[in-house]
Amino acid sequence: MPQWDDLYFRHNFKDTGQYPTAGWLCESPDVIPLGADPVSDPGELISDLNWGKDLGSSTKASEPNFIYLRGQNLSSSDTEGDLYLYYSPASMLLWPTDPLDPKKGWARNPLTTSAGAKFLTVKPEAGARFVTHEAFQWIPAPIENDHYCLVGRIVTEKDPNPIPELGEITDFAAYVAQHPDIAWRNVTMINPSAPISTELYDYSQGSLEHQIYFNLNADNAPDGSEIMMSCGTPGPSPMLNKRGTVDNPPDGGTFTVTLLSLVPANWSSNITMTWKSNGKVPLPGMRIWIDPILPTSADDPVLGAFARPLEEFGISPEDIPQGGPRLGIRLGSVTMQTPPIALNSPDQRYYGMSRDDAGPATTSSLLFTGTQWTRTTGSVFGSRSSTVDIAVTREQADPDGKTETVALTETDAGSDSDVAVDTVLETGTFGGEAYVILQANNVPVGCDIWFRSLSGSVPIGIRPRQIDDPIDFLVSQKVELPAEYTAELQIDLRLNGNKLSPDSTLDLKILGILPPGEANSSSIVLPGEDVPRPGKVLGSVIVKL
Repeated sequence: MPQWDDLYFRHNFKDTGQYPTAGWLCESPDVIPLGADPVSDPGELISDLNWGKDLGSSTKASEPNFIYLRGQNLSSSDTEGDLYLYYSPASMLLWPTDPLDPKKGWARNPLTTSAGAKFLTVKPEAGARFVTHEAFQWIPAPIENDHYCLVGRIVTEKDPNPIPELGEITDFAAYVAQHPDIAWRNVTMINPSAPISTELYDYSQGSLEHQIYFNLNADNAPDGSEIMMSCGTPGPSPMLNKRGTVDNPPDGGTFTVTLLSLVPANWSSNITMTWKSNGKVPLPGMRIWIDPILPTSADDPVLGAFARPLEEFGISPEDIPQGGPRLGIRLGSVTMQTPPIALNSPDQRYYGMSRDDAGPATTSSLLFTGTQWTRTTGSVFGSRSSTVDIAVTREQADPDGKTETVALTETDAGSDSDVAVDTVLETGTFGGEAYVILQANNVPVGCDIWFRSLSGSVPIGIRPRQIDDPIDFLVSQKVELPAEYTAELQIDLRLNGNKLSPDSTLDLKILGILPPGEANSSSIVLPGEDVPRPGKVLGSVIVKL
């Protein structure tokens, strides 16, 4: 059998680079999922002690998982290669790109690092082992009765290794056996029994290396639940990984865990913030947030006037180095408030669930699927935007299942926030002329509203329109919808410095036009018209802001 003479992954521990490879192909020990705890020195993964070990662990749904790739240079010269990583549910691993739906296939699911890198470069010497200097990051969605597959790929000048066009899983297995620069690993998915909420936010250090306190705080989180922050990008010492089991102070104050880390100049990455309920029920107004605190002194000519005692930020004396600065400046903040809760719906549809899991509708409908609320926060070093979670409750659903009314609750909406609400349009058996109508009720003059399609072949969307009627304002679009059509739509609201009133609502309706005399039709009045026409409401989502 031929011997590979380039960078390679082992398909199993008996794999020496001869191909086609015999034995198991879907358990590569060189794809290493380490769960929520990246390592500070990835070189340990290729030490003599660990080279012969499968160090991978089970992955957890809805939590950050960090994955390293390792391998060996089998050539007689120093070689540079780019390493890529992809994921896919096992049921989709029939082809890298689905010929019937180009949006599907593992090639459409690349993973990136915490810093956003799409690939990682290694430069091993001849015969040497290699490992990615940082981890790829993955927050997998829950999956039932199945598992995920991870696919690693090496690209070198000698072997560009283009993504293949394959049709069946047997073809893929044969391809892996013939290509030592492809790794395949099935990973077991642990579906946590308790709700989990995870948010990513960006951090940029700027031009100065400095010690930074990272405070992970929780208000009104139940005792026994867990809060975590994690980051797989190397640079800070120690790495930005910290967790704590909530044990609220007797006085009902904030629970805080602190990490002091030396962050290098120009370091940037995203940091994940996670809350695990561990079976505990969220308390009203629960919020979790991260505050980066810059330690400084009172005589600093720039920062001294703004500095406050570190204890006021919740940093305990035990976490302050002896002889170190006793004052600090908050650099910014990001908040996750009241994690998503289950909608009280008879068919058990949940906020944040995959739209694919909602299933096709037997009749036309609009299904509420999620929301985002973007907040801009400021500090003495400027401002940044972050996305916070919104508590969602379903207030009612019409018996015909075509109208959902949901309430979004966020205790401090603020005048600088934007709202985005996702829905799924399902036409069922209806096909023909229809109107998409977005109506704003009691939304302040000067705000902007619009809607757009996130998927589907029918172009649906309008440009932002500024509200000039505080009581009743609408925008609309005429479209031609085919039967059995499904598309994702998004409703957008921009406040432009205005503040919502307690009775502000947005109402997205789809009105279908029917021929005269059509059964089950009713009289509807279309935008810009005074005379009713036969038609019906295909679906409606009412959002109470």
